[in-house]
Amino acid sequence: MVLVARRPHALYGQRTSTGDEEPAGDVVLRDTTSGAAAVLGSAFAPELAVYAASAAAGLWVGSALTDLTENFEFRRFDGAPVEGFADPTEDLPYNAPPLLVFAVLSPGGQRLAYLSGPDHDGATGRTSGHWELVIADRTGTDLLRLPLAGQDLRLTHLDFDGRWALVSSARSGNDPGDAAAAGDGARPPLLIDTQGGPATYELDALSGRATLDVAHG
Repeated sequence: MVLVARRPHALYGQRTSTGDEEPAGDVVLRDTTSGAAAVLGSAFAPELAVYAASAAAGLWVGSALTDLTENFEFRRFDGAPVEGFADPTEDLPYNAPPLLVFAVLSPGGQRLAYLSGPDHDGATGRTSGHWELVIADRTGTDLLRLPLAGQDLRLTHLDFDGRWALVSSARSGNDPGDAAAAGDGARPPLLIDTQGGPATYELDALSGRATLDVAHG
């Protein structure tokens, strides 16, 4: 949910293709009061799948799997590209580590949080790397790079309210957003105070995917 002009809107992906058709669909912003909807960009296309999106301060970023690499797409609500916001996936190695997933904007739209993780290397046939929480400013300068886990876990979701980060994980699942990762093998989420040391807390009473109760305007 995102606030636009103080009105609640839903941000989601809508697949329009069926059966054996080439994948197609849109990222949609819908006013939950009036029902009015606007298409913000492409969510599904050949070798493209947007599995998560975040919006704040008139901007949105979509996290996508594209062939054998990843892509973060930054846009304004009118569809115009966002200038002056460094994209960590811009020069990402093809079919090689790291795996960059789950981009989330801070409420003011001045910072970006995402997860950097282990990935398969097509050249060597091996998986290498580890999981980190990364928070960067608009220039791409790291404000925080916090190690979280090794290759035994799959991090399945990230939420960020500008201070607190909430990271969900599991011991199963493949691609980001894999439904299996939210079921068997789900682990307690990690709540991280990114301004407090940082300090990390395991929420033992919960398991599976978790989100923060915050609306970005």
